[in-house]
Amino acid sequence: MTTRQLFMTAWEFEPSVVIGTIGLLEAYLVAVRGRFNRCTVLFMTGLGIMFFALCSLLDPLGDDYLFTPNMAQHVI
Repeated sequence: MTTRQLFMTAWEFEPSVVIGTIGLLEAYLVAVRGRFNRCTVLFMTGLGIMFFALCSLLDPLGDDYLFTPNMAQHVI
């Protein structure tokens, strides 16, 4: 298995993370009344980074194998 195949197949879409991310995005869009500006883009970027940290290969590596990915999740 190549690194690319491992990275693409290791994503674990936890329902709580997916629903929480979508809920946060909806709540933010309601709060700003659907206006898209720089702050909205930054918030969506932050949600994407959070989603990446919790659903990508970084999560199982940090939970089961290595200390460094776990600390990277905390920093993110």
